[in-house]
Amino acid sequence: MRFMVIRRAGGGSEHAGFPPPQLADAVPAGRWLHPSARGLRLHCRGGAWSVQEGPFPEDELVAGFALIDVPSREAALEWARGWPRADGEGEVELEVRVAGCPGDCTGFDTGAAPRLTPWVVLLKSDADAEADLAPPLRSSSA
Repeated sequence: MRFMVIRRAGGGSEHAGFPPPQLADAVPAGRWLHPSARGLRLHCRGGAWSVQEGPFPEDELVAGFALIDVPSREAALEWARGWPRADGEGEVELEVRVAGCPGDCTGFDTGAAPRLTPWVVLLKSDADAEADLAPPLRSSSA
């Protein structure tokens, strides 16, 4: 099973030098995000997009993540419990989530080296998404 281990912001993660080399070396599966001051948020309301430039409140941020492939939820929790204690001076919040979509879809990660600059788009969740409902089908005329 694939899981995403999300490292919530805090413990200096909004500084330009994050992650320190020791943390990056200790979590080779980790993918680290630049400070939110360099980020953008998009909001779609009534079909119109608006853009908000960072920085954003630290309690709403992700500092990085790791995609792991382990046999079970318990194995994912054990992997997360092995997070380096030195990160954030031992005060770190991790979130472990099953990766994928309803029906265990695959094909997002081909395993090939990226040919373009990689970007991460984080989608804000809502009650329907948390219920693990299948997304609505879009008509071809949309």
